[in-house]
Amino acid sequence: MSNLIKVVGVRITEDAYTKLKTIANARGEDISDFIRRAILKEFAALNFLSEFESKALGVNLKLNPWNEVCATYNDLTIDENNLILTLTTTPKHMKLTFPKDSPEANIITKTLQNIPKGTKIAVLRTDIPGRPILIRTLESTTQLSDVHTLLHAEIEEQKSRSLTKTNHNANDPKVEQKKQDPKSNLDLVWSRSLIGAFSLFGAFVLKLGIF
Repeated sequence: MSNLIKVVGVRITEDAYTKLKTIANARGEDISDFIRRAILKEFAALNFLSEFESKALGVNLKLNPWNEVCATYNDLTIDENNLILTLTTTPKHMKLTFPKDSPEANIITKTLQNIPKGTKIAVLRTDIPGRPILIRTLESTTQLSDVHTLLHAEIEEQKSRSLTKTNHNANDPKVEQKKQDPKSNLDLVWSRSLIGAFSLFGAFVLKLGIF
């Protein structure tokens, strides 16, 4: 504890202080311990701590949708249940773990087959079905377009689904009959015209006082 020489002061709400004090007391620690642990957990989430330190704090590194990590490809292993991708972010290692039969594991395995260890890569997590993970090498700037291509493909797929729904409605016999029955449309036009003519004639008669 002798290295705790820096003091950081923060302002919080009365409600936050009450909760903080209650939890700290329930754990048998003081408020300073609680705050220091919270800071260390944030460091672990940002990969500033070792794997052991992160585990001790209960923090498991994971990528949320549209989060990307850039690091050096170090190793790829598969155990009984999981695929483990080890990346190096100087001076520490970070490990991304996925179920070995998951789509993510399948994509990572196929993509890294032709990428040698020691290559700087970027791993992007998405929320697109069928493409939950996108991996590109940082040596080739042309591969930056892969992200835009992926997004464009998703937009086009959504347009295609919308067009399919429109075509389905177009093939509906009732909708098609309304489109292809000119007689019915013509009758409707004539009916509206006759009603309008009689209305004008009635107004003219009332104005002249004929009846």
